[in-house]
Amino acid sequence: MVLRNNCGNLHHGRRTSGPWYRRSGTGHRHYHGALGGPPEEIGHKVAAALVGTFLGILLCYGFIGPVAGNMTKISEDEHAYYHVLRVALVSFMRGTPPTIAVEFARRAIPGHLRPLSKIAEAFIKNRAAEGGAARAAA
Repeated sequence: MVLRNNCGNLHHGRRTSGPWYRRSGTGHRHYHGALGGPPEEIGHKVAAALVGTFLGILLCYGFIGPVAGNMTKISEDEHAYYHVLRVALVSFMRGTPPTIAVEFARRAIPGHLRPLSKIAEAFIKNRAAEGGAARAAA
C-alpha cells in the first residue's frame, strides 16, 4: 500500500517520514544512523536517548502531573463554592425564607466540608440576635 503524506513524500504504510515522525520524543532515530559505526558512537547515542526518555518521564510524573492535579483540585473547590452560592441565591429569589435558603445552601456544600445542621442553626440564630440588637441600638 503506497500512500502520500502531507509533505508529498511516498511511504509504504509505515510512518517513516513526515511531521509525525520528527516529533517522536524517544530519540531512537539518532542512533539508527550510527548502527554501522563504532560501538562508542552507538553507546553514546543510545545513552543520550535513554537520558532523554527518563528525563521526560521524571518531568511528567514528578512535576507536570502534580501541578495538574493541584490545578484540578483548585478548580473543583472553586466550582463547589460557586455552586453553593448559586443554590442559596436561586432558592432565596424563588421566595423561600432566608433560613431555608441557608439550609439549601448548607446541603449543597460538599460532605467533607458541610457543617452539622445544629451548628448552622445556632449560627443563624446568633446572627439574627446580633442583627436585632444592632437595630434596637440604632
